[in-house]
Amino acid sequence: MKRSLPKGKPGPAGIGGLLRDHLGFIRGTFSNHIGTEDSNLAEFKAIHEGLKFFLTSPWASSHNLVIERDSSNGISWVKDHKKVPWRMKNLSTAIEVYLHKYTRISFNHVKREANTIADGLSKAGVIRNSNFKANFEIHNREQPH
Repeated sequence: MKRSLPKGKPGPAGIGGLLRDHLGFIRGTFSNHIGTEDSNLAEFKAIHEGLKFFLTSPWASSHNLVIERDSSNGISWVKDHKKVPWRMKNLSTAIEVYLHKYTRISFNHVKREANTIADGLSKAGVIRNSNFKANFEIHNREQPH
């Protein structure tokens, strides 16, 4: 779902992600500039922003959330708060609050190739002057008979 991309370590960084429904249709996207960060912090910020984005969306009350990451560190850290580096503990605590409020969330590790759209949104975030979010409605195109 989410991807983060710093240009350098540390360097200018952006995060991005998208919400897909169970059929694979894109229902929302976000792309943010997050300043100068290293890749691990950018990955963790992307998880946090993705959770916020979903939980404030119209689908949070009726749908499950599966977060797909190509960062094994990010997946490991959300599953075990004790593994989070000390400089990310505040962010980890904020993520844990969301996970306790909304229990229908799961995490999957995916290959980088599976995250090309989120990767593009992250790259756009690096050069973005203002943050971007959009939710999309899917309308049934079938004509009544």
